[in-house]
Amino acid sequence: MSRKYKYLLLDADGTVLDFEKAERTALQGTFEAFGLEACDQAVSDYHSINKQLWEALERGEVTRERLSTLRFERLGEKYPQAGAEMAPVYVEKLSGCAFFLPGAEEFLAEAAAVCDIAIVTNGITAVQKGRLSLAGMDRFARCAVISQEMGTSKPDPKLAFAALELLGCHDKKQALVAGDSISADIRMGINAGIDTCLMFSRSGQASYCAQSYEELLRLLGD
Repeated sequence: MSRKYKYLLLDADGTVLDFEKAERTALQGTFEAFGLEACDQAVSDYHSINKQLWEALERGEVTRERLSTLRFERLGEKYPQAGAEMAPVYVEKLSGCAFFLPGAEEFLAEAAAVCDIAIVTNGITAVQKGRLSLAGMDRFARCAVISQEMGTSKPDPKLAFAALELLGCHDKKQALVAGDSISADIRMGINAGIDTCLMFSRSGQASYCAQSYEELLRLLGD
């Protein structure tokens, strides 16, 4: 890794924020509010449904608004306590859950000292704004681009272009997309003609692969 980048389009969940912990905390609170035990099987069933729907969203097969209620409607097919009325409760609880992955906060501080950062995230605006605010992400990132506000989701390159404009980047060669998802983050970068770094995994589709924040840092700055 030798190339240096001045602008970083950085994913949030699974890259610097621990979404699994946030989701688990919010789900437990939501399930309890409706009298549904947050047992391993119920949580696993939700995860399976949610994953399928987010993949469908990336393919343009379902809207974000429909996804937010449909996942609980489908969960209600297995658990009578569940249903669409869970959706707003879950959104409220999730917006109040933000946890950094180990080492992420330190990485962000170092990265912000050598490059300009934009958070580019798929998700519901209220949820992501709440979580980014709780995490104090404005200490590190100059801006945040959230899919619901854009009316489209990664891997649509429109999110990347919006981030570049907000950062004042006029040369895509100076920008790098970093994230943990091939289908969302890496594909968005490819679609936008921007170099990419896949975090915590390996794939020939990405320009670079980094197993640690230290490896990503070596790509940034002067």
